[in-house]
Amino acid sequence: MSSSIHQITQDAAIMRGIVQLLADAPASTNEVAMTQHVGTDAARRIMKILHNAGIIEHRSPTETDVGMTPRAILQLWQLTKAYLRGDVPFEPEKLAGGKA
Repeated sequence: MSSSIHQITQDAAIMRGIVQLLADAPASTNEVAMTQHVGTDAARRIMKILHNAGIIEHRSPTETDVGMTPRAILQLWQLTKAYLRGDVPFEPEKLAGGKA
């Protein structure tokens, strides 16, 4: 089943917004949904695409996370080191259209 051009364009814009958000700091799916003005299910769907593409990952606990529970830390998403190094291409239109 192919997506409409409108849906692909909208998803690509949301992907760009998610990457911009995560460039500043790790965020949860709920934070992504609120900042991108989409439902939680849509945020999860798009974040799954970004995760499968190797662009985002769940955050691992670090020494600076004093006071946070491991579960709370693992609910946060961050950009992958490979993406930050430029090893993973980010082509939102292709990802949104299922062609990447």
